[in-house]
Amino acid sequence: MTVPFKSFQIRNSLTLCQALVAVRNGRPVWETSQYSTAASEASTQFAKPFSEMPGLNTFSAIREFVLGKIVKDENRPEIFNSREAFKFWRRMPNIYGPTFKLQIVGQPTMVAITNVDDVQKLYQITMDDPERPPLNSLKKIRAEAIDNFFDKKAGILLENFEEWKRVRSKVQVPVMRPKNILKYLQEMDNVSRDFTDRIAELQLKHGEMPKNFQQEIYKWALESVGTVALNRRLGCLNPNLPSDSEQEKLINSVNNMFELLNILEIEFPWWRYIPSPSFKKLKETHEFVTSIVYSRILETEKELLTKIKEGGRTDKELTLLETLLQTEGLTRKDVMTFMLDMIFAGIDTTSHTVAFTLYLLARNKDKQKKLQEELDLVLGEGNETLKEEQIANLSYSMVFALNLVTARDEKYFKKGNEFIPERWMRDKPLGPIHPYAALPFSHGTRMCIGRRIAEQEMYTFIARVMHRFNIDYKYQDMETVSRLVAVPSEPLRFEFTERR
Repeated sequence: MTVPFKSFQIRNSLTLCQALVAVRNGRPVWETSQYSTAASEASTQFAKPFSEMPGLNTFSAIREFVLGKIVKDENRPEIFNSREAFKFWRRMPNIYGPTFKLQIVGQPTMVAITNVDDVQKLYQITMDDPERPPLNSLKKIRAEAIDNFFDKKAGILLENFEEWKRVRSKVQVPVMRPKNILKYLQEMDNVSRDFTDRIAELQLKHGEMPKNFQQEIYKWALESVGTVALNRRLGCLNPNLPSDSEQEKLINSVNNMFELLNILEIEFPWWRYIPSPSFKKLKETHEFVTSIVYSRILETEKELLTKIKEGGRTDKELTLLETLLQTEGLTRKDVMTFMLDMIFAGIDTTSHTVAFTLYLLARNKDKQKKLQEELDLVLGEGNETLKEEQIANLSYSMVFALNLVTARDEKYFKKGNEFIPERWMRDKPLGPIHPYAALPFSHGTRMCIGRRIAEQEMYTFIARVMHRFNIDYKYQDMETVSRLVAVPSEPLRFEFTERR
Protein backbone atom coordinates (compact mmCIF):
# COMPACT_ATOMS: atom_id res chain seq x y z
CA MET A 1 0.00 0.00 0.00
CA THR A 2 1.37 3.42 -0.93
CA VAL A 3 0.11 6.81 0.06
CA PRO A 4 1.50 10.32 -0.36
CA PHE A 5 4.28 10.77 2.21
CA LYS A 6 3.46 14.46 2.57
CA SER A 7 -0.12 14.36 1.45
CA PHE A 8 -3.13 15.57 3.40
CA GLN A 9 -2.02 17.40 6.53
CA ILE A 10 -3.79 19.09 9.42
CA ARG A 11 -2.25 22.08 11.17
CA ASN A 12 -0.61 21.82 14.58
CA SER A 13 -4.00 22.19 16.16
CA LEU A 14 -5.22 22.92 19.65
CA THR A 15 -8.01 20.35 19.68
CA LEU A 16 -7.83 16.60 19.42
CA CYS A 17 -10.67 16.52 16.89
CA GLN A 18 -8.66 18.61 14.43
CA ALA A 19 -5.33 16.94 15.17
CA LEU A 20 -6.21 13.34 14.37
CA VAL A 21 -7.50 11.58 11.30
CA ALA A 22 -8.62 8.01 11.92
CA VAL A 23 -7.52 5.35 9.47
CA ARG A 24 -10.59 3.47 8.28
CA ASN A 25 -10.27 -0.30 8.12
CA GLY A 26 -6.50 -0.06 8.21
CA ARG A 27 -6.33 2.35 5.27
CA PRO A 28 -5.80 6.12 5.35
CA VAL A 29 -8.98 8.13 4.98
CA TRP A 30 -7.94 9.67 1.68
CA GLU A 31 -7.50 6.24 0.07
CA THR A 32 -11.07 5.28 0.93
CA SER A 33 -12.53 8.46 -0.56
CA GLN A 34 -13.57 8.95 -4.17
CA TYR A 35 -11.17 11.86 -4.64
CA SER A 36 -9.39 11.07 -7.88
CA THR A 37 -8.01 13.53 -10.41
CA ALA A 38 -5.04 13.69 -12.72
CA ALA A 39 -3.40 16.09 -10.32
CA SER A 40 -3.83 13.76 -7.38
CA GLU A 41 -2.47 10.82 -9.37
CA ALA A 42 0.57 12.87 -10.30
CA SER A 43 1.13 13.87 -6.69
CA THR A 44 1.16 10.21 -5.59
CA GLN A 45 3.43 8.98 -8.37
CA PHE A 46 6.50 9.07 -6.14
CA ALA A 47 4.74 8.45 -2.87
CA LYS A 48 6.51 6.40 -0.22
CA PRO A 49 4.89 3.44 1.55
CA PHE A 50 2.69 4.22 4.52
CA SER A 51 5.04 2.06 6.59
CA GLU A 52 7.80 4.64 6.12
CA MET A 53 5.80 7.52 7.57
CA PRO A 54 7.50 8.57 10.82
CA GLY A 55 5.69 8.64 14.12
CA LEU A 56 4.96 6.88 17.37
CA ASN A 57 4.47 3.14 17.67
CA THR A 58 3.78 1.20 20.85
CA PHE A 59 7.44 1.04 21.88
CA SER A 60 8.24 4.69 21.22
CA ALA A 61 4.98 5.62 22.93
CA ILE A 62 6.15 3.82 26.07
CA ARG A 63 9.22 6.03 26.00
CA GLU A 64 7.09 9.13 25.51
CA PHE A 65 4.28 8.36 27.93
CA VAL A 66 6.07 6.26 30.55
CA LEU A 67 9.80 6.85 30.43
CA GLY A 68 9.44 10.41 29.26
CA LYS A 69 11.98 10.11 26.45
CA ILE A 70 11.35 10.59 22.77
CA VAL A 71 13.14 9.04 19.84
CA LYS A 72 15.52 11.60 18.26
CA ASP A 73 15.31 13.77 21.39
CA GLU A 74 16.99 11.72 24.12
CA ASN A 75 18.46 14.78 25.84
CA ARG A 76 15.08 16.31 26.53
CA PRO A 77 13.05 13.93 28.69
CA GLU A 78 9.48 15.00 29.35
CA ILE A 79 7.06 12.65 31.07
CA PHE A 80 3.71 12.69 29.32
CA ASN A 81 0.92 14.23 31.34
CA SER A 82 -2.64 14.11 30.02
CA ARG A 83 -3.20 17.59 31.46
CA GLU A 84 -0.41 18.85 29.20
CA ALA A 85 -1.52 17.08 26.03
CA PHE A 86 -1.27 20.34 24.07
CA LYS A 87 2.49 20.38 24.61
CA PHE A 88 2.67 16.86 23.23
CA TRP A 89 0.84 17.76 20.02
CA ARG A 90 2.87 20.93 19.55
CA ARG A 91 6.10 19.02 20.04
CA MET A 92 5.46 16.10 17.69
CA PRO A 93 5.85 17.99 14.37
CA ASN A 94 9.25 19.25 15.52
CA ILE A 95 10.36 15.66 16.06
CA TYR A 96 8.67 13.73 13.27
CA GLY A 97 7.93 16.38 10.68
CA PRO A 98 4.68 17.86 9.36
CA THR A 99 3.05 14.45 8.80
CA PHE A 100 3.29 11.66 11.36
CA LYS A 101 1.35 8.62 12.46
CA LEU A 102 0.42 7.03 15.77
CA GLN A 103 0.19 3.24 15.86
CA ILE A 104 -0.38 2.28 19.49
CA VAL A 105 -1.87 -0.92 20.87
CA GLY A 106 -5.45 -0.34 21.99
CA GLN A 107 -5.98 2.68 19.73
CA PRO A 108 -6.90 3.01 16.03
CA THR A 109 -4.06 4.01 13.74
CA MET A 110 -4.07 7.77 13.33
CA VAL A 111 -2.30 10.31 11.15
CA ALA A 112 -1.65 13.89 12.25
CA ILE A 113 -1.01 16.55 9.60
CA THR A 114 0.02 20.18 9.89
CA ASN A 115 -0.04 21.86 6.49
CA VAL A 116 -3.10 24.04 5.93
CA ASP A 117 -3.25 23.46 2.18
CA ASP A 118 -3.67 19.79 2.86
CA VAL A 119 -6.17 20.50 5.62
CA GLN A 120 -8.28 22.05 2.89
CA LYS A 121 -7.89 18.97 0.69
CA LEU A 122 -8.81 16.70 3.56
CA TYR A 123 -12.02 18.59 4.30
CA GLN A 124 -12.90 18.60 0.61
CA ILE A 125 -12.50 14.87 0.05
CA THR A 126 -14.40 13.94 3.22
CA MET A 127 -17.14 16.54 2.78
CA ASP A 128 -19.89 14.04 2.00
CA ASP A 129 -18.77 11.42 4.50
CA PRO A 130 -17.13 13.16 7.48
CA GLU A 131 -15.88 10.99 10.31
CA ARG A 132 -14.94 12.35 13.72
CA PRO A 133 -13.07 10.16 16.20
CA PRO A 134 -15.69 9.69 18.93
CA LEU A 135 -15.22 9.78 22.68
CA ASN A 136 -15.32 6.01 22.83
CA SER A 137 -15.57 5.70 26.60
CA LEU A 138 -18.67 7.91 26.66
CA LYS A 139 -20.10 6.12 23.63
CA LYS A 140 -19.71 2.80 25.43
CA ILE A 141 -21.50 4.14 28.50
CA ARG A 142 -24.47 5.28 26.43
CA ALA A 143 -24.58 2.00 24.52
CA GLU A 144 -24.75 0.09 27.82
CA ALA A 145 -27.11 2.50 29.62
CA ILE A 146 -29.66 1.11 32.05
CA ASP A 147 -33.00 0.22 30.40
CA ASN A 148 -31.41 0.98 27.01
CA PHE A 149 -32.12 4.65 27.76
CA PHE A 150 -30.30 5.94 24.65
CA ASP A 151 -31.56 3.17 22.33
CA LYS A 152 -27.88 2.31 21.80
CA LYS A 153 -27.42 5.64 20.03
CA ALA A 154 -24.69 7.96 21.25
CA GLY A 155 -25.92 11.32 19.96
CA ILE A 156 -24.80 13.81 17.36
CA LEU A 157 -21.44 14.55 19.01
CA LEU A 158 -20.35 10.92 19.11
CA GLU A 159 -22.02 9.24 16.13
CA ASN A 160 -20.80 8.99 12.55
CA PHE A 161 -22.26 8.05 9.17
CA GLU A 162 -25.98 7.30 8.79
CA GLU A 163 -27.02 7.80 12.42
CA TRP A 164 -25.17 11.12 12.57
CA LYS A 165 -26.74 12.21 9.25
CA ARG A 166 -30.22 11.29 10.49
CA VAL A 167 -30.06 13.54 13.54
CA ARG A 168 -28.01 16.32 11.96
CA SER A 169 -30.47 16.66 9.07
CA LYS A 170 -33.33 17.21 11.55
CA VAL A 171 -31.62 19.72 13.86
CA GLN A 172 -29.53 21.62 11.30
CA VAL A 173 -32.05 24.31 10.35
CA PRO A 174 -33.59 24.95 13.78
CA VAL A 175 -30.18 25.29 15.47
CA MET A 176 -28.05 26.92 12.76
CA ARG A 177 -30.53 29.44 11.32
CA PRO A 178 -29.45 32.84 12.77
CA LYS A 179 -32.97 34.20 13.26
CA ASN A 180 -33.86 31.20 15.42
CA ILE A 181 -30.99 31.90 17.81
CA LEU A 182 -31.66 35.64 17.81
CA LYS A 183 -34.89 34.81 19.66
CA TYR A 184 -32.66 34.25 22.68
CA LEU A 185 -30.61 37.44 22.38
CA GLN A 186 -32.63 39.37 24.96
CA GLU A 187 -32.50 36.56 27.53
CA MET A 188 -28.79 35.93 26.96
CA ASP A 189 -28.17 39.65 27.32
CA ASN A 190 -30.09 39.66 30.59
CA VAL A 191 -27.87 36.82 31.83
CA SER A 192 -24.71 38.74 30.93
CA ARG A 193 -26.00 41.92 32.57
CA ASP A 194 -26.82 39.97 35.71
CA PHE A 195 -23.30 38.58 35.63
CA THR A 196 -21.79 42.07 35.61
CA ASP A 197 -23.74 42.73 38.82
CA ARG A 198 -22.19 39.57 40.26
CA ILE A 199 -18.73 40.83 39.27
CA ALA A 200 -19.37 44.16 41.00
CA GLU A 201 -20.49 42.35 44.15
CA LEU A 202 -17.38 40.12 44.22
CA GLN A 203 -15.08 43.07 43.52
CA LEU A 204 -16.54 45.03 46.42
CA LYS A 205 -16.28 42.04 48.75
CA HIS A 206 -12.77 40.81 47.87
CA GLY A 207 -10.99 43.73 46.18
CA GLU A 208 -10.47 41.43 43.18
CA MET A 209 -12.00 38.27 41.86
CA PRO A 210 -11.67 35.29 44.23
CA LYS A 211 -9.56 32.28 43.29
CA ASN A 212 -12.69 30.35 42.31
CA PHE A 213 -13.90 33.00 39.85
CA GLN A 214 -13.80 30.38 37.09
CA GLN A 215 -16.68 28.70 38.92
CA GLU A 216 -18.66 31.93 38.61
CA ILE A 217 -18.04 31.95 34.86
CA TYR A 218 -19.26 28.35 34.71
CA LYS A 219 -22.48 29.54 36.32
CA TRP A 220 -22.85 32.23 33.67
CA ALA A 221 -22.27 29.63 30.93
CA LEU A 222 -24.84 27.20 32.34
CA GLU A 223 -27.37 29.99 32.86
CA SER A 224 -26.86 31.13 29.25
CA VAL A 225 -27.03 27.74 27.57
CA GLY A 226 -29.97 26.83 29.81
CA THR A 227 -32.07 29.58 28.23
CA VAL A 228 -31.76 27.69 24.95
CA ALA A 229 -31.40 24.03 25.89
CA LEU A 230 -33.91 24.01 28.75
CA ASN A 231 -35.99 27.06 27.84
CA ARG A 232 -35.63 28.64 31.28
CA ARG A 233 -33.43 30.55 33.68
CA LEU A 234 -31.86 28.19 36.20
CA GLY A 235 -30.95 30.66 38.94
CA CYS A 236 -27.21 29.98 38.70
CA LEU A 237 -26.31 33.63 39.35
CA ASN A 238 -28.11 33.81 42.66
CA PRO A 239 -25.41 35.03 45.11
CA ASN A 240 -26.94 32.88 47.85
CA LEU A 241 -26.91 29.70 45.78
CA PRO A 242 -26.04 26.80 48.15
CA SER A 243 -22.90 24.84 47.35
CA ASP A 244 -24.98 21.65 47.28
CA SER A 245 -27.61 23.08 44.91
CA GLU A 246 -28.61 21.23 41.77
CA GLN A 247 -26.97 23.94 39.64
CA GLU A 248 -23.61 23.65 41.43
CA LYS A 249 -23.76 19.86 41.26
CA LEU A 250 -24.51 19.98 37.54
CA ILE A 251 -21.56 22.31 36.86
CA ASN A 252 -19.19 20.21 38.95
CA SER A 253 -20.41 17.04 37.28
CA VAL A 254 -19.80 18.40 33.78
CA ASN A 255 -16.32 19.55 34.83
CA ASN A 256 -15.63 16.10 36.25
CA MET A 257 -16.76 14.52 32.99
CA PHE A 258 -14.20 16.56 31.06
CA GLU A 259 -11.46 15.61 33.53
CA LEU A 260 -12.35 11.93 33.30
CA LEU A 261 -12.68 11.94 29.51
CA ASN A 262 -9.27 13.58 29.26
CA ILE A 263 -7.82 10.61 31.13
CA LEU A 264 -9.86 7.88 29.45
CA GLU A 265 -9.45 9.12 25.87
CA ILE A 266 -5.81 10.27 25.93
CA GLU A 267 -4.10 7.76 28.19
CA PHE A 268 -3.95 4.01 27.54
CA PRO A 269 -7.54 2.67 27.36
CA TRP A 270 -7.50 0.13 30.17
CA TRP A 271 -11.26 0.65 30.44
CA ARG A 272 -11.73 -1.31 27.21
CA TYR A 273 -10.67 -4.45 29.05
CA ILE A 274 -11.63 -3.85 32.69
CA PRO A 275 -13.92 -1.18 34.23
CA SER A 276 -11.28 1.20 35.56
CA PRO A 277 -12.05 3.58 38.48
CA SER A 278 -12.12 6.54 36.07
CA PHE A 279 -14.57 4.73 33.78
CA LYS A 280 -16.86 3.85 36.69
CA LYS A 281 -16.78 7.46 37.87
CA LEU A 282 -17.58 8.75 34.39
CA LYS A 283 -20.55 6.40 34.16
CA GLU A 284 -21.88 7.54 37.54
CA THR A 285 -21.39 11.23 36.71
CA HIS A 286 -22.97 10.89 33.27
CA GLU A 287 -26.04 9.23 34.78
CA PHE A 288 -26.42 12.12 37.23
CA VAL A 289 -26.18 14.79 34.52
CA THR A 290 -28.61 12.85 32.33
CA SER A 291 -31.19 12.59 35.12
CA ILE A 292 -31.18 16.37 35.72
CA VAL A 293 -31.42 17.33 32.06
CA TYR A 294 -34.09 14.76 31.30
CA SER A 295 -36.28 15.93 34.18
CA ARG A 296 -36.05 19.51 32.89
CA ILE A 297 -37.01 18.44 29.38
CA LEU A 298 -40.03 16.58 30.73
CA GLU A 299 -41.10 19.79 32.49
CA THR A 300 -40.84 21.74 29.24
CA GLU A 301 -42.68 19.03 27.32
CA LYS A 302 -45.52 19.18 29.84
CA GLU A 303 -45.72 22.96 29.46
CA LEU A 304 -45.75 22.59 25.67
CA LEU A 305 -48.65 20.14 25.75
CA THR A 306 -50.59 22.55 27.96
CA LYS A 307 -49.99 25.45 25.55
CA ILE A 308 -51.03 23.38 22.54
CA LYS A 309 -54.18 22.24 24.34
CA GLU A 310 -55.08 25.83 25.20
CA GLY A 311 -54.36 26.99 21.63
CA GLY A 312 -53.01 30.31 20.48
CA ARG A 313 -49.43 29.06 20.14
CA THR A 314 -47.89 29.53 16.67
CA ASP A 315 -44.82 27.91 15.17
CA LYS A 316 -43.08 31.30 15.11
CA GLU A 317 -43.37 31.48 18.89
CA LEU A 318 -42.00 28.01 19.55
CA THR A 319 -38.67 27.76 21.34
CA LEU A 320 -35.87 25.57 20.03
CA LEU A 321 -36.67 22.80 22.48
CA GLU A 322 -40.36 22.92 21.61
CA THR A 323 -39.56 22.88 17.89
CA LEU A 324 -37.34 19.81 18.20
CA LEU A 325 -39.87 17.98 20.36
CA GLN A 326 -42.38 18.41 17.53
CA THR A 327 -39.97 17.60 14.69
CA GLU A 328 -41.00 14.52 12.74
CA GLY A 329 -38.25 11.92 12.76
CA LEU A 330 -36.83 12.93 16.15
CA THR A 331 -37.74 10.92 19.23
CA ARG A 332 -37.89 12.34 22.73
CA LYS A 333 -34.63 10.51 23.42
CA ASP A 334 -33.02 12.11 20.36
CA VAL A 335 -33.97 15.55 21.66
CA MET A 336 -32.91 14.73 25.21
CA THR A 337 -29.51 13.51 24.03
CA PHE A 338 -29.04 16.56 21.83
CA MET A 339 -29.85 18.96 24.66
CA LEU A 340 -27.69 16.95 27.05
CA ASP A 341 -24.75 17.34 24.68
CA MET A 342 -25.50 21.04 24.24
CA ILE A 343 -25.14 21.54 27.98
CA PHE A 344 -22.17 19.19 28.26
CA ALA A 345 -20.30 20.95 25.45
CA GLY A 346 -21.56 24.43 26.26
CA ILE A 347 -20.37 24.95 29.83
CA ASP A 348 -16.64 24.31 29.57
CA THR A 349 -16.04 25.58 26.04
CA THR A 350 -17.59 29.04 26.20
CA SER A 351 -16.57 29.67 29.81
CA HIS A 352 -12.89 28.99 29.18
CA THR A 353 -12.94 30.97 25.94
CA VAL A 354 -14.22 34.10 27.68
CA ALA A 355 -11.80 33.50 30.58
CA PHE A 356 -8.83 33.55 28.20
CA THR A 357 -10.35 36.59 26.48
CA LEU A 358 -10.51 38.51 29.76
CA TYR A 359 -6.92 37.57 30.51
CA LEU A 360 -5.64 38.77 27.13
CA LEU A 361 -7.57 42.01 27.43
CA ALA A 362 -6.18 42.57 30.92
CA ARG A 363 -2.65 42.04 29.59
CA ASN A 364 -3.17 44.23 26.51
CA LYS A 365 -4.58 47.55 27.66
CA ASP A 366 -4.42 49.12 24.18
CA LYS A 367 -6.73 46.40 22.81
CA GLN A 368 -8.99 46.78 25.82
CA LYS A 369 -9.30 50.51 25.19
CA LYS A 370 -10.04 50.05 21.50
CA LEU A 371 -12.74 47.51 22.30
CA GLN A 372 -14.35 49.81 24.85
CA GLU A 373 -14.35 52.73 22.43
CA GLU A 374 -16.37 50.64 19.97
CA LEU A 375 -18.72 49.44 22.71
CA ASP A 376 -19.33 53.02 23.86
CA LEU A 377 -20.10 54.07 20.30
CA VAL A 378 -22.55 51.23 19.65
CA LEU A 379 -24.14 50.76 23.09
CA GLY A 380 -24.10 54.32 24.40
CA GLU A 381 -24.91 54.21 28.10
CA GLY A 382 -25.84 50.53 27.74
CA ASN A 383 -29.19 50.85 29.48
CA GLU A 384 -31.22 49.07 26.81
CA THR A 385 -31.27 45.41 25.86
CA LEU A 386 -28.89 44.46 23.07
CA LYS A 387 -30.47 44.44 19.63
CA GLU A 388 -29.62 42.47 16.53
CA GLU A 389 -28.32 45.52 14.66
CA GLN A 390 -26.04 46.43 17.58
CA ILE A 391 -24.47 42.98 17.56
CA ALA A 392 -23.88 43.35 13.83
CA ASN A 393 -22.07 46.66 14.42
CA LEU A 394 -19.69 45.25 17.03
CA SER A 395 -17.10 44.29 14.42
CA TYR A 396 -14.07 44.60 16.71
CA SER A 397 -15.79 42.82 19.59
CA MET A 398 -16.57 39.81 17.41
CA VAL A 399 -12.96 38.98 16.56
CA PHE A 400 -11.81 38.09 20.06
CA ALA A 401 -13.17 34.57 20.33
CA LEU A 402 -11.53 33.58 17.06
CA ASN A 403 -8.10 34.73 18.21
CA LEU A 404 -7.89 32.24 21.05
CA VAL A 405 -7.94 28.90 19.27
CA THR A 406 -5.88 29.55 16.19
CA ALA A 407 -2.46 28.17 15.38
CA ARG A 408 0.54 30.40 16.00
CA ASP A 409 2.71 29.27 13.12
CA GLU A 410 4.56 32.28 11.67
CA LYS A 411 4.25 30.64 8.26
CA TYR A 412 0.52 31.36 8.32
CA PHE A 413 0.23 34.24 10.79
CA LYS A 414 2.43 37.31 10.92
CA LYS A 415 3.43 37.86 14.56
CA GLY A 416 1.54 34.70 15.41
CA ASN A 417 2.49 34.75 19.10
CA GLU A 418 1.20 38.27 19.65
CA PHE A 419 -2.36 39.16 20.63
CA ILE A 420 -3.48 41.15 17.60
CA PRO A 421 -7.26 40.79 17.19
CA GLU A 422 -7.13 43.25 14.28
CA ARG A 423 -5.73 40.47 12.12
CA TRP A 424 -9.28 39.08 11.90
CA MET A 425 -10.92 42.30 10.74
CA ARG A 426 -12.50 42.23 7.33
CA ASP A 427 -9.76 44.34 5.69
CA LYS A 428 -7.01 41.97 7.03
CA PRO A 429 -4.44 44.65 8.04
CA LEU A 430 -1.75 42.02 8.69
CA GLY A 431 -2.26 40.32 5.36
CA PRO A 432 -4.51 37.54 4.05
CA ILE A 433 -5.21 34.49 6.20
CA HIS A 434 -5.54 31.02 4.75
CA PRO A 435 -9.21 30.06 5.22
CA TYR A 436 -8.23 26.71 6.75
CA ALA A 437 -5.50 27.99 9.09
CA ALA A 438 -7.93 28.61 11.94
CA LEU A 439 -11.13 26.61 12.27
CA PRO A 440 -12.39 27.09 15.83
CA PHE A 441 -15.77 25.58 14.95
CA SER A 442 -14.44 23.10 12.38
CA HIS A 443 -15.75 23.27 8.82
CA GLY A 444 -18.15 21.74 6.35
CA THR A 445 -21.03 19.42 7.13
CA ARG A 446 -19.56 18.58 10.54
CA MET A 447 -19.20 22.20 11.63
CA CYS A 448 -20.07 22.71 15.30
CA ILE A 449 -23.86 22.54 15.51
CA GLY A 450 -23.88 24.96 18.45
CA ARG A 451 -21.78 27.65 16.80
CA ARG A 452 -24.54 30.29 16.58
CA ILE A 453 -25.47 29.77 20.21
CA ALA A 454 -21.88 29.91 21.48
CA GLU A 455 -21.05 33.03 19.48
CA GLN A 456 -24.12 34.89 20.69
CA GLU A 457 -23.37 33.95 24.31
CA MET A 458 -19.78 35.18 24.05
CA TYR A 459 -20.66 38.39 22.20
CA THR A 460 -23.14 39.42 24.88
CA PHE A 461 -20.67 38.52 27.64
CA ILE A 462 -17.75 40.47 26.17
CA ALA A 463 -19.95 43.44 25.28
CA ARG A 464 -21.54 43.76 28.72
CA VAL A 465 -18.47 43.07 30.86
CA MET A 466 -16.06 45.29 28.93
CA HIS A 467 -18.62 48.08 28.49
CA ARG A 468 -19.05 48.31 32.26
CA PHE A 469 -15.54 47.56 33.56
CA ASN A 470 -11.84 48.09 33.08
CA ILE A 471 -9.98 44.87 33.80
CA ASP A 472 -6.51 44.23 35.22
CA TYR A 473 -4.48 41.13 36.08
CA LYS A 474 -1.36 41.39 38.26
CA TYR A 475 -0.27 37.80 38.72
CA GLN A 476 1.87 35.28 36.86
CA ASP A 477 1.34 34.56 33.18
CA MET A 478 -1.51 32.27 32.27
CA GLU A 479 -0.69 28.98 30.55
CA THR A 480 -2.92 26.36 28.95
CA VAL A 481 -3.88 23.15 30.71
CA SER A 482 -5.60 20.30 28.87
CA ARG A 483 -8.90 18.99 30.16
CA LEU A 484 -10.05 17.72 26.78
CA VAL A 485 -10.41 21.45 26.07
CA ALA A 486 -8.03 24.32 26.89
CA VAL A 487 -8.27 25.48 30.51
CA PRO A 488 -6.47 28.42 32.22
CA SER A 489 -3.61 27.23 34.42
CA GLU A 490 -3.97 29.94 37.07
CA PRO A 491 -6.83 31.32 39.21
CA LEU A 492 -8.68 34.14 37.46
CA ARG A 493 -7.88 36.83 40.02
CA PHE A 494 -8.91 39.76 37.84
CA GLU A 495 -9.48 43.23 39.20
CA PHE A 496 -12.53 45.01 37.77
CA THR A 497 -13.02 48.78 37.97
CA GLU A 498 -16.29 50.50 37.12
CA ARG A 499 -15.92 52.79 34.09
CA ARG A 500 -18.88 54.99 35.00
